[in-house]
Formats: sequence, structure tokens, C-alpha cells
Amino acid sequence: MKRVVLALLVAAVLGTTATARAPHRKIVIPDTREFKVLKCDFHVHTLFSDGWVWPAVRVQEAANEGLDAIAITDHIEHRPWQHLVKGDHNKAHDVAMGKERDEQFLMPGEEVLVIRGAEVSRDMPPGHWNAIFTRDNNPLETESYRDAFDEARRQGAFLFWSHPGWSSQAPNETIWYPEHEKLWKQGYMMGIEVFNPFDGYYPEAFRWALDKNLTIFCNTDTHWPMDQHYDYEAGEHRPVTLVLAREKTEEGIREALEARRTAAFAEDLIIGREEVVKPLFEAMLTVDYLHWEGGKAFIVLKNNSSLPIMLKKAPGSEHLVYKRRFIVRPGEEFKLPIAGLGGFDMATAQVLDLNFFVDNFYVDAPEVPLRYCFRIERP
Repeated sequence: MKRVVLALLVAAVLGTTATARAPHRKIVIPDTREFKVLKCDFHVHTLFSDGWVWPAVRVQEAANEGLDAIAITDHIEHRPWQHLVKGDHNKAHDVAMGKERDEQFLMPGEEVLVIRGAEVSRDMPPGHWNAIFTRDNNPLETESYRDAFDEARRQGAFLFWSHPGWSSQAPNETIWYPEHEKLWKQGYMMGIEVFNPFDGYYPEAFRWALDKNLTIFCNTDTHWPMDQHYDYEAGEHRPVTLVLAREKTEEGIREALEARRTAAFAEDLIIGREEVVKPLFEAMLTVDYLHWEGGKAFIVLKNNSSLPIMLKKAPGSEHLVYKRRFIVRPGEEFKLPIAGLGGFDMATAQVLDLNFFVDNFYVDAPEVPLRYCFRIERP
């Protein structure tokens, strides 16, 4: 018994000390012109269900990675450590919020919002669902998942379908069952995970999100310390839900979720609605300057984010000659020469239209890239 407790505490402490050694692990996504871009993980587990990490460590991990908010969503039905870790279904949130004064050696990062939540875990259908913005998780422990959903909704929670393509429950294909159709029509299903590290990208879920007007989520569903999931020294990062919010508060996040201003950021992909993804792209990749030299020109593209941006020449710029495919690395300034300007009257030409597909920004399922035109004005 003592060895088990010691192992759990070591895992918890390792989750903090290792993260502190790599400050460059922070995820950088600039704000858009209109909104703050909040980096959020709405699906994490702790020792209070089947995770291996103390709740306050989850907050420290998030702070070290530059996240703005997390939701601790421990399973209601599955708590293998409850004979060692005592507490009700709200305890993990209380510990993460620093309410347990005997845990001051694991103080949370003050800049990270911690949202109360829970995972209702049932067989398929309906599968596993997360309820966030709950007020009291204990009444969610019910025999019928419908009763749990009713209670979550009574509390004003936001419900979303987690890992719909999880191979344990969808071994051959991701299925929208009649039960899901019923839950959606009755207003229980408000969002859906389009990416979960257990299986990766779910193109079917993205299609459903677009067709059925669901909020897009992308979360870690982490159980182990983060350092055991991602190689930060190699530039890897955790998947996050990008939330375009008016303010960094729980109320601001909730308003953005209800307005469906979210996108998935995972494995060098951005996935979301075009009206969300386009302003993200415009903030992440900017034209630093344009230089003209006789019949030639070049622009410098600056990547202001942690994401490599993959560009491919699109129709509409056939009269211009520039690289058909290239990648602008995180933090890089990329010089792009432009030729084929002989047909322009250089004395009067005022703009150049450079058309691209952004290959790793999906705006339609399953893998339709964002199309973007840089309209470059002559200085």
C-alpha cells in the first residue's frame, strides 16, 4: 500500500519538475483583431478517477504550456484509486483551485482558469460525454445516463460528446446512432470532439459539427503526466481547443462556446469553421514587408505562432511565378521571391494578389484546406 502511494506521489511530482525545465514548450497563438485566442483543454483526468496525476499538477502543466483554461473532467463511474484518494466528485476541482491548504507545495498557476466538469462514461451509444461548467458533480452519479444529462443541463452545464471514434467503442467506423440523433434534437449535444489523441482526427465528427452546428472541441483526455505524452524538446505540443473569446473569464469562454467560436489545434493542424480559422490564420501569418527591385519583388512572411504553416499555390496567380509549395516554420521569417512581373506596368501597378491553399488548416470535412489571398499593396 505504501509503495503504491509513493509511486503516485512521485508521478505527481515528476509531472511538475520535468515541465519546469522546458519554457519553450509554451503554445503561442496570437490574438485575432476582434478576439482573445484562449488555449484550453476541456478534458483532463486526475487521481480522483483513473488518472495518474494530482489535480494541482494539471494546473501547473497547463501554466507551463501557456494554456488559459482547463476543465478537470474525472469519470463519475470509474474511480480505481478511491480506496487511496478520498473525496467526492468535486474534490479534484477543489484541490486544483488551491482550496486544500496542506497542498501548498503544488500551488496552481494563477493565470490558468480551472473549470469544474465531469465525464459521464457509458457504453455506446451514447458513449462518453463531458459536462463542463457544472456546479456540483455529485448528483451526476445516477443509474441512467439520461438522468445524469438532465441534472447537468439543470445546472446549466455544457455537454459534448467525447472521442466519438474511440476504437474501444467504435472499432471499425465512427457511427452516429439514432440515440445521438435524439440527443442532438433534444438539445443535449452541444459540441463534439473532432480530435482526441487516443485515435487522432475524426473527420466524421468534423462533418457532423459543421452539419449540425456543434461546437468543435480538441482535448488531451490525458491520464498520465504530460511529459509522458509529448516530447517537448522535439517541439511537440498538447492538442488544445482554441477559443475566440471577448474576455479571459469563465463567462467569456462559455459565451464563445455557445457562439461556436472554436477551432482544434493538434499535430500541426488547425480544424474549424472558416469564419473562425481565417482570422486565426491572418493573425498567425503576416506579411512583414514587400520589396520591389525592377521587374522582381519579394515578400517576407512571418509566422507568429507555434504551428508550422504549409502553403501551396492556388489558382488565380498563374501570371506570377513563386514557389508552389513551402512551409513557414514556427517563429520563422520566410523570404518569398516573386517573378513574372514583366506584364505589369511597374510605374502604375499597385497590388499583387498571391493565392494560396493553407494545407494544414481544414475548413471543411474531411480535409478541405483554407484558401487565402494575400493582396500585397505596393509601398
